[in-house]
Amino acid sequence: MMNQEIDLNLTLSLGESVNVGMGGGEPEREKEREWTEEEIQKIVIIQRAIKRYLERFEKKIDRRRTRDAIAMELYETEKSYGKSLNSIINRYYGPMEENKFLSKNSLNTIFMNVTQIFELNLEMTSKLQLKIGEWGKYSTIGDIFLYMTPYLALYKDYCGGYHHSISKLEEKRDAYPKLSQFLDQNFMETGVQLASLLIQPIQRIPRYKLLLEQMLKNTEEDHKDHELVAKALEGIEGVATYVNESVRERQSMEKILELKKKLTGDVPNLFLVEKRIFHIEGVLGKVCRKTTKNRTFFLFSDILIYAVKMENSPIAEQYKFHRAIDLFKASIIDVPDKPGMEHGFQLLSKTKSFTLLAENFIDKQKWMGAIRTVINDYRERHGDCSTSGVGGTQDDEDDGSAPAPVWIPDGDAKTCMLCPVKFTTFNRRHHCRRCGKLVCGACSGKSYHLENLGKTARVCDNCYTELSGEEKERDKSMASFPNDSKKDKSKRQTTSVTGLSFFGKKKRDDDDDSPDSPPPSPRPPPLAPPGMSNNTNPGASPPPGAPPPPPPPPAKRNKPGPVRNTSFPSNAPPSRPPPPGSAPT
Repeated sequence: MMNQEIDLNLTLSLGESVNVGMGGGEPEREKEREWTEEEIQKIVIIQRAIKRYLERFEKKIDRRRTRDAIAMELYETEKSYGKSLNSIINRYYGPMEENKFLSKNSLNTIFMNVTQIFELNLEMTSKLQLKIGEWGKYSTIGDIFLYMTPYLALYKDYCGGYHHSISKLEEKRDAYPKLSQFLDQNFMETGVQLASLLIQPIQRIPRYKLLLEQMLKNTEEDHKDHELVAKALEGIEGVATYVNESVRERQSMEKILELKKKLTGDVPNLFLVEKRIFHIEGVLGKVCRKTTKNRTFFLFSDILIYAVKMENSPIAEQYKFHRAIDLFKASIIDVPDKPGMEHGFQLLSKTKSFTLLAENFIDKQKWMGAIRTVINDYRERHGDCSTSGVGGTQDDEDDGSAPAPVWIPDGDAKTCMLCPVKFTTFNRRHHCRRCGKLVCGACSGKSYHLENLGKTARVCDNCYTELSGEEKERDKSMASFPNDSKKDKSKRQTTSVTGLSFFGKKKRDDDDDSPDSPPPSPRPPPLAPPGMSNNTNPGASPPPGAPPPPPPPPAKRNKPGPVRNTSFPSNAPPSRPPPPGSAPT
């Protein structure tokens, strides 16, 4: 037996055979098996299938674990939410009603329907507790939220009155010292303000929406809870949208109140437009006549406000208001980069147009996208989708609301753009209010009523000729409507026959480093003596049919006589006083 060799054939996965001898000899390897191409492909396919199965199985396990964690989070956060509601009722509403700090109407305004929301919370917590207690692979949670859907109107009512609730609370707190002391004492004990508790029902609905979206994402489509969660999510999304809009309106109202305190100067009433929404604010470079100046811009849902920050103001972040631009007919244009004008774009509006420079490309895209979105939404709300907020349209020119031009900076032109005259200290630059070109005083001595500005303004000679020609064409086309023609002509008529007009003292615009001087006004001729013609030309003949002018009166001549010396030498004796009773000389 000891000398007998036992051969064991061990077939390996690679097709190898090894002879193992008990005599201690080296194992002998047989020739490796040669695998065919078809067999190798089958093995690879099997390996890939096993790998995909294991990956799907791991993902399924992860989704199931995530689903379980979401269900537990819904239950735990609902319990915490209930504690906050309980604190509102038992620590604030009950004692304030018992001690009669406020009237019944004021309490209803501040706390609204919070007691009904608390009752709904208690029932939700009870149902979730039962679900979590017997939670398993096939448990459902969507049916609880389907049950809650009809009661979501309570949250809509609460969100609708939240702004008045906070305003009333602050008003009564300032008016009643006992109430203020009571609120401060509760804050010292709990570390939470009443206003922070009152906002939690508004924050709860978006939380429901977020958790149900995650639950739907991690529930298998063949699971019976998938359809229940999807239906419950549809009902909550409508309420969540309403709540988000209410929160956004409240935040915008707070921003408007804050901005109203910070702005000084001739600030417009920011509360005239209902539901004005604040979007973004930031600092942009505004290209003015001589230099680029930093301005702080505030973008709302219908206007763009810009102001300059006051450095030495006693109040933190005080701004001097400059202008509010209506964005209904506004548009934006991208400006290619050039030295000194990087990351720029132009804002065109009916009353004012200018170039803005952002700090970097990301800020430029952010501001252009935000302004474009506001313009498009503004027009959709008013039923005007003629433009997309980029560039201008022919419709704007047809209705007389063409945007104001972007003024060419003073440094871009050394001579007049209409004649070769150079600009000097005495020959100053002027901007045409219609085309924005830099022209001299001789080439901009006329004015015209511009529809987009709603007033008579300085225009260059080219624009005046063009506008006058258009006016003549309109007068010809409206000759068959004399009444309308008179009204339109009186509206467009300049302040003088020759096109020259008197410019009153105007408020200096922030774009004007040195304000334009008014165009020269014609001087009236000197008044002639009575009976004489007012014609200053001596060689001109009188008009036909007029009586001949009277001859000029003879010149008076002084009679010759002794010349009296009215001067007295310094050494002359003083004159004697007149005798008493004599008349004064």
